[in-house]
Amino acid sequence: MKLPNYVNGQWSEGAGAGEPLIDPVTGDELASISSQGVNLDAALAFARAHGGPALRQLSYAQRAEMLAKISDALAANRDEYFRLSLLNLGANQADASFDVDGTPRSAGPWRKGKC
Repeated sequence: MKLPNYVNGQWSEGAGAGEPLIDPVTGDELASISSQGVNLDAALAFARAHGGPALRQLSYAQRAEMLAKISDALAANRDEYFRLSLLNLGANQADASFDVDGTPRSAGPWRKGKC
């Protein structure tokens, strides 16, 4: 399976065979990805023309609300992220818990407007 890139507001596959993404535990190839042929200058121009202005139009409270939704989605899928961390990163339970639970916790102060 070759993973696509989300660039310039659309999904596109890079050129060539790509680089393999390897499961660190089993050594199996999970997928490949390539950024060959992706126009980086166009990607940056798109981000500056579309992403930046859209983000700057949001108030602090609206940005915090977006972070809250991301944090909620991560928390709602915690068990699956934990499972993937154990399988794909070769992490032990303490490390997996730190990684998986740390992201929603880090977003917590921002989502409450305390930073």
